[in-house]
Amino acid sequence: MRSNPTGTCQITKLYAVAQKDGKTEYEMGDPETQTCSNSIFPHLGYSPCWYVKRHKTQQVNL
Repeated sequence: MRSNPTGTCQITKLYAVAQKDGKTEYEMGDPETQTCSNSIFPHLGYSPCWYVKRHKTQQVNL
């Protein structure tokens, strides 16, 4: 029997907001559930689970 081709991981978004004086302010977002693929390489548009588990914080530049 084969395993499930997709899995889920909890990630946290880190929002980087550029200020007028050239500095950057960081704000933590709420934890989100992200779908990932149980494989070595990306499949079906999802990142591999081993990569998502190692990069639990994702930065979003605003």
